Amino acid sequence: MKALGIARSLNSQRKQTGILNCLLGLLLEEERFNDVQVHVEQLVLRAINDPLYRSVAVLWQARIWRHQDKLEEARSELSRTIGSYEKIGILADLMGDLKEELQGIEEEMDERAASD
Repeated sequence: MKALGIARSLNSQRKQTGILNCLLGLLLEEERFNDVQVHVEQLVLRAINDPLYRSVAVLWQARIWRHQDKLEEARSELSRTIGSYEKIGILADLMGDLKEELQGIEEEMDERAASD
């Protein structure tokens, strides 16, 4: 019974983060960075011992910075989080989006460096 409760809780968490991802995506498209930042800060508060919320918060903070042209900050935070997660063996599916965002930022940085 306890395992079922944990599974339901995790499923509920994933649904909530999915909904939040949609909302934050819309807000970011509208360049409402302050609104996205408020949600990210709330996620950070929930993320004290929760790698799922932490990964979502880091991902969205990096996306805010990317849209604000703060690529180095975004790359640094993503790299630090991915490194930490790899050390403690966090599930790969939690790191997939982080790694994908990091790769996009690094490609953008390389393109800018090549055009300078």
